[in-house]
Amino acid sequence: MDLDGEQEDVLLVSQKILQTGIAGSLEKIFLMAWVFWHRRNLFLYGVVQSPALSMEHVLLLYKEYDESHKSSSQALDMNYKWHPPPAAALKLNTDGAIFADLSSSGIGVILRDSQGKVLLSTSGREIVVQDPIEVELLVILRGLQLCIPMGISKLIVESDSLLSVQAIQNMKEPMSMQGNLIYAIKDLMTLLPNVSVQHANQLSNRTADGLAKHARFQDTLAVWEIIFLILLL
Repeated sequence: MDLDGEQEDVLLVSQKILQTGIAGSLEKIFLMAWVFWHRRNLFLYGVVQSPALSMEHVLLLYKEYDESHKSSSQALDMNYKWHPPPAAALKLNTDGAIFADLSSSGIGVILRDSQGKVLLSTSGREIVVQDPIEVELLVILRGLQLCIPMGISKLIVESDSLLSVQAIQNMKEPMSMQGNLIYAIKDLMTLLPNVSVQHANQLSNRTADGLAKHARFQDTLAVWEIIFLILLL
């Protein structure tokens, strides 16, 4: 689509404003343009609005927009960032990936304490698993297998696969094709004094997701572990 000269001028001005890096500049310019356009329309219908009143209107609109934007950003930060576990607990985040071209799947696991300190992380390839839920359950299983020897008193497991979490939390007998994995996970959970499984959104689970995707470049399971004894001191 061709742009006429006026549209090109607007785009150039907008680009220059963005390049200044001054927060809110572009929003203010467009708000001013809209208010002046609105003032012109009022004038056509016989309503005269003073320039000072128009500028006050701009500032009020921008203030409302700015406060709304800040509130939305704060809400997003609260909802989509990783939250540490309580002081007495550790949190295990898990995620899986499917590499169809490699006929394999990837696992990503990371264990952190209440300060966000990484105690263990894992990245590696597993046998090919075509079902996404089965991959997620397999990663949770591997994560629990790694955690059990560490003597953890309270563990929170997080996965961004809601269906996998619901399958584990379901007290009924698993009837799905992933039944064996669910049984195995529940059996391992009985070996931990206090363990829960909960859902996390994808953005708060990004580190585990990155480890799972990195597994593409791993021929074997790679485990990075910090000596756990320091937690027992």
